[in-house]
Amino acid sequence: MLAVLLTTALLAAEPTSVPLIQTLPEDGSWVKFDLRLEGPSIDQTLTWTVRSVGNFQQAGKDLRCIETDLSGGTDLSPSVHRLLVPVEAFGENKHPLERAVKMWFFRGMEAPQAASGLEADAITAFFLGGPTSDVVKLAEPEVVKWQRGELNCTAYTGQSKRMVNTALFDSDWKVLRHPEIPFGLAGLTLKINPGNPGEEIKVTMTLQDHGKNAEAALPSLVP
Repeated sequence: MLAVLLTTALLAAEPTSVPLIQTLPEDGSWVKFDLRLEGPSIDQTLTWTVRSVGNFQQAGKDLRCIETDLSGGTDLSPSVHRLLVPVEAFGENKHPLERAVKMWFFRGMEAPQAASGLEADAITAFFLGGPTSDVVKLAEPEVVKWQRGELNCTAYTGQSKRMVNTALFDSDWKVLRHPEIPFGLAGLTLKINPGNPGEEIKVTMTLQDHGKNAEAALPSLVP
C-alpha cells in the first residue's frame, strides 16, 4: 500500500505544462538567448532577453516588474513587453506571467500599449506558455554547452495547440531548465505547424549569457 501511495504522489508531482518563465531570481537579474527562426520564408537569428527590473506594490501585493525584449531581426520589428507580476505567483510548475496584473508592450516605433494581462498578445502568450499537453520529463539530463562551460539541464517534451489570430498553432516542444539560470530557463526547441503544408516553423533558443544589474527599457511605465 505504501509503495502505491508513493508512486501516486510521484506521478501527481509531474508537471502537466511547462511555462518558460517560472522561478523568480534576484531583482536586476537578466538572461539572454540567441533565438533562431527557420521556415519557408525566414531564416534569421534574433536576441531574446528576460530581465527583472523593479519591485512595486499595488493593493497591498508585492509585484515584480519583468521585461522581455526581442531584437536583432531583419524581417521582424523589435518588441518589448513589460509585465507587473505578483511575487506570490512565481514558483516551480507555475505560470507567473499569466497572472500579470498589468502589461505594456510595443513593437518597432509604435507607442507603448497598455493591457490588463498577457492574453492581449496572442503570439507572446503562446510562446511563454510552453507545452500544455502530453508533457514528459525525460529520464536523462540534456547537456547545454555555452561560453562558461556545460550545464546538465532537465529536459521536458510536450505539445500545445492554440489559436493565434486565425491560425491554429499545433506545436511540439522541448524545454530545458536549470536552477542556476535566471528564471530557470536554459533553452528550447519548438516546431510550429500553422496548419498549411510546407509552412512549418522551427524555433531554436540557445543560452547566450546571463548576469545582474539589468536596466529597464520602459522605466517610466509604473503602476
